[in-house]
Amino acid sequence: MKTYFWIFFLLASQQIFAQEEYIRSFHSDLKIDRSGVLTVTETIEIFAAGNQIRRGIVRSLPLSGTDYRHKKVKTTYRVIGVEMDGSSAPYQTKRQQGNLDIYIGDQNKLLEPGWYTFMITYSAEGQLGYFEDYDEVYWNVNGFGWEFRIEKITASIQLPTGENFDELTCYTGYFGSSDKNCNSELLQDGRAFFSAENISKFQNLTVSAGFPKGVVPSPPPPGFWEKFGYLLVVLLGSSLLLAYYFLTWKRFGMDPPKPVVIPEFDPPSGLSPAAVGMIHRGFFHSKLIATSLVNLAVNGLIRIEEKKTKGIMGWFSTTYFELFKLNEPDAELPEEEKNMLQRLFPSDSTSLKIEGKYSSSMAAMYSNYRNTLNSAHKPMLNQGLNWKFWIPPVLFFLAMMLISIFFDFSGFPYNPESKAPILFLLIVLTFF
Repeated sequence: MKTYFWIFFLLASQQIFAQEEYIRSFHSDLKIDRSGVLTVTETIEIFAAGNQIRRGIVRSLPLSGTDYRHKKVKTTYRVIGVEMDGSSAPYQTKRQQGNLDIYIGDQNKLLEPGWYTFMITYSAEGQLGYFEDYDEVYWNVNGFGWEFRIEKITASIQLPTGENFDELTCYTGYFGSSDKNCNSELLQDGRAFFSAENISKFQNLTVSAGFPKGVVPSPPPPGFWEKFGYLLVVLLGSSLLLAYYFLTWKRFGMDPPKPVVIPEFDPPSGLSPAAVGMIHRGFFHSKLIATSLVNLAVNGLIRIEEKKTKGIMGWFSTTYFELFKLNEPDAELPEEEKNMLQRLFPSDSTSLKIEGKYSSSMAAMYSNYRNTLNSAHKPMLNQGLNWKFWIPPVLFFLAMMLISIFFDFSGFPYNPESKAPILFLLIVLTFF
């Protein structure tokens, strides 16, 4: 009986393992031409079980990176061809989240469970590093986006001439890892060859191969604008911003001469207690309602009585207030108090009980009271804020951020693809 159990368990384990989607082999063939363009052919053998791989696979290529000068640069790709099991395969590309995603497979066709071999050929620019004594190709073979383990991964690099590579290095692991669980060797035909096994999901094989200078012509050294273009934009923009601040301060920000201050011990004439409280704080706050209620009582328009409910044997009693209307408002009553009196005592009502519970009529009174005070005093309180003068500095900092992130001064001012002149013009026009 035990024998049958172990046989069943072994077969079940093999079935579960067989349904696991993983990459059996991943080979990348890299060829460098004389112009420095890298042509990459990737052969990916993968098992699809219908879980995540249903119609095909997605190959993600980063659209930006750091070059040999530690400068962030954009990477340009051109898809040359895509095959599946030796035949041309449909594909589409999409830029998202900083990557160029190549979707391979027919959208209207589901793959049967089994093994599939995909071949992707594309070119990439800006992948070579030019140093003082040598040049180098540094390449992330499979990237960090695969959600499948890779049983075996290999890569080869070929130079355009018969020169040999000087130094070979490879790394494995997650992003930023310095592990070297990989092998590198120089083949007899001059190619550099790298290999690794059992790469977990989201791990990568990174290869580096140095070769003599002159095999690929070095790009021209950075020019004046490439070195100092961004600095000049910052200096120009900062100078304009400083001049803008000085002119606006001189015209709108200088305080007039202060008159002699004479202390007064009476409330300002023509202002209600709520208006004084709002001006003092600089904004509306809910405590002003109590101020207006007390002022109505002081002027003899209402009477406020504090009462308590009878609790059980003197316990659990609650306090509430009852308002009684005594007189009608006159023309001299402040507008917010007049509206409050009309909202508290509509029609022929002469009393109101306030128990601390929600009331739609009280909410409507509060909203009307707040709007009346805001419309009367908020324009005066907002004088001098000059929000419109904040627009040019905000636009300036946004323009500087766009320049620093998206634009390059290489070849400026003769590079027709450079958008730096447009940003120069935008920065200048911002202040006019």
